[in-house]
Amino acid sequence: MATISLLFAMIYSVANIDESIADLSIATLMFFRQMSVY
Repeated sequence: MATISLLFAMIYSVANIDESIADLSIATLMFFRQMSVY
């Protein structure tokens, strides 16, 4: 039972890491777009 909850915790943390990486790449894209405007 504990291994199942541990597995879910690992999947959840990986999903959160993927989300933060996506947010970071979007923020970087917006930053470079603003830099290219000026």
